[in-house]
Order: sequence, then structure tokens, then C-alpha cells
Amino acid sequence: MSTFPRPNRNTSEMVWVRAPISGAKWQVHREVAPLLAHIVSTAERRGYLFDHGPGDVDDDWGYNVRRIAGSSNWSWHSAGVAVDIDAQQYPQGQRRKVPPGWLIDLFRQWGWEWGGTWSHADPMHFEATDRDRVARLRATLYASGLSGGAIPVPVGTPPIVPPVSVPSDVPEEDPMQIVHCPDAPIAANVPRDTWWATDGVIVRPLAPGEPDHLVLMGLVPRPVRDAAGGLRPYPLPWSFFQRLRR
Repeated sequence: MSTFPRPNRNTSEMVWVRAPISGAKWQVHREVAPLLAHIVSTAERRGYLFDHGPGDVDDDWGYNVRRIAGSSNWSWHSAGVAVDIDAQQYPQGQRRKVPPGWLIDLFRQWGWEWGGTWSHADPMHFEATDRDRVARLRATLYASGLSGGAIPVPVGTPPIVPPVSVPSDVPEEDPMQIVHCPDAPIAANVPRDTWWATDGVIVRPLAPGEPDHLVLMGLVPRPVRDAAGGLRPYPLPWSFFQRLRR
């Protein structure tokens, strides 16, 4: 097995990979970049976003010439073949909060080892250190694209357009909605001005500035705008919203 040299201080060999929907980005070695680009674009088209708008902290990392914390050994980040995803969500040293199983499998399928099973668990971390395997998988990826054939994904990976269950008064052609609950009771631990994104099954609160970010990224197919051009959320009854959040 041939591996990448570490550390690698030749920055000309490093390129940026950007997630197509959320805009999250990683600097990595140019040889692993096509594989990472395929993984993150597949993940985002199937519902996993690596960044959640202007209010989110940048916690996705790649190339960094440094040693492993507490060790004299060079990290694989120093070779540009390791990435961390959503570090705040999947902090090092614990095994309870981990990425979705299908996402871990997707990384593994394309040559990236996951750090969540290590003796000192690192669930945010993925690395592709086998240079020969990277080359074979890169060729497979290119061949699939050139032939027009379907590029495989692991069993259990969500479909690109997942089936949704929405209230009868939400247009079926809009699988994701930005919603607001004007009748939310004050007793609920939810500010009245909170906006949410929902597909009728999953609900999450939006950070300040995120509604327009979602529209810009194409996540809300048919946004509703008011006369001044601002985004207007879809009003969702609190009773239905409560059912979604259980």
C-alpha cells in the first residue's frame, strides 16, 4: 500500500472542495478531492447539510500541517487527506453523537476511514490514506460519469427527493417549507418570531439570516415573497407543528 507523504508543505497540491448547497468547504490534496466532492455533493442532495447558514460556526476542516494532539506523529491533516465534519456536532472523545450511518458508509465506500471506532473516538474525522485505493476509486468515479451509468450509493442512503407527508393545505410541489406559527402559545419555549424549515416530517429552527440563504441555495423550490421582496414564511397551525416536533 502506498500512502501520501506527511507532512506535505507543497500547497500547490492542495485544492478546495465546496459543498454545492450549504457552501461548506475543505482544502484537501488534489488526488482525494474528486472523491470528497462526490461524497459531499451526494450527501447534500440527499438531505445532509454540512453548514446551516450565516449563523452557523465554521467547523469543517481539512488540510493543516500539524501533529496529532498530544503526539509527535504528524496528523493526516498535514498530508491533505483528512477532513473533519461538523466538529461541534460530533466532538472528539465520545461515541454517542455520530454522523448518520449511511453517511459514514458513503465515506467508507469511497476510501475514507472513519475515526469514530478508534480507541480514542474521533467521530468528526475521516481520512483517505491509501494512495493506490484512492487512485482506483477515482478511476471508477470518472468511468461511471463518462459511461452515464449510475454511481452506486450504500444501502440505506436516503433518496434524492425523499417522500414527505405534509398538511393538506401545503402545496405538494414544495417538499420543503419555511414556516411560522403565529398562534404559538407564549407558554411554549419557542419565541413567537421563530421561523422553521420543515418537509412535513422533520422540523428544525432557522438561524438569523438563514431563510434567504435556503432560498439562495435552492432548498425552497417556490419561495413566497411579500410586496417589498422579503421572504414570507408559510403560516403553519401550532397544533400541526406540535405533532411534527414530537
